[in-house]
Amino acid sequence: MNAQLKPQITIQRETYSTALIAEFEPLLKAHWLEIANYRDQVPYDPDFQKYCELDQTGMLFCLTARVDGQLVGYSVFYLTNSPHYKSTLFAINDVFYVDLAHRKGSIPMRLIRESERTARSLGVKRLLWHVKPCNQMSELLNRLGYAFEEQTMGRVL
Repeated sequence: MNAQLKPQITIQRETYSTALIAEFEPLLKAHWLEIANYRDQVPYDPDFQKYCELDQTGMLFCLTARVDGQLVGYSVFYLTNSPHYKSTLFAINDVFYVDLAHRKGSIPMRLIRESERTARSLGVKRLLWHVKPCNQMSELLNRLGYAFEEQTMGRVL
């Protein structure tokens, strides 16, 4: 009898590298197509070298979500001290994405929780997420005890 194996889900911190960038590219493009504002005026154009530099200097951390080794999601944060609060380390979410086929399961929650654990282990005191009105990330974050603190508004010049 052939029993179906349960998929192996891993959430882990990874270093930005050429190999990881090659893996990220299809998901990043799908993410951009799904939620980017002003796609016709602000092109998809990630500065992967900058991400690598920030990671190497300890100013960024990257988590990946994988199912049976295949990349299905990521969570990336900048680490910084605000000029307003120089003694407080902030983790500011840059991108968070889980492939549509894996959003209904435990992966989004696990990726958020591991983001919190990683940030805490790095000495972060304030974890900030930016959420777009077009998705339901705010609903999930609300259930985890997060609250709206500010709103950001923008336009293309």
